Amino acid sequence: PNGPWFSSTTSVDGNYMGDGYFFYPGPAVNKPLSSLRLETIRDGIEDYELLYRLNELVRARPDAAAETVALAREVLKVRPPVSKNLREFDRDGKHMDAERRVIAELIGKLSQ
Repeated sequence: PNGPWFSSTTSVDGNYMGDGYFFYPGPAVNKPLSSLRLETIRDGIEDYELLYRLNELVRARPDAAAETVALAREVLKVRPPVSKNLREFDRDGKHMDAERRVIAELIGKLSQ
C-alpha cells in the first residue's frame, strides 16, 4: 500500500511475519484497516460479556421460570454444536450465531 508505512509482511531477513498484526495500512494514508484477527478477538470479548451477563442473571434470579434457568445453565456450559473441544467446534459460525440469539433471548427473559 501507498503511505508512510513500511511493509508489514516481511522482516529484515525476508521471512514473512505478518501473523501477529491487528491492523494493516489502508488504501488511504493514515486510515488503517482492521484484521480478521482483531475482529475475531472483538467477537470473543463480546461473547464473554454476554455469557458473563447471563451468568449474573442466573445467580440473581433463582426465582425465575425453571425452564429458563435450566436452559441458561445449559448454555453457560457451552453446548457441543458450538464447541465439543479445542479441535471440534463450529467452523462456519452458524451454531454460534444461533447460540448468541438464544443467549440474548435468555438475558431478555431474565432481565424482566
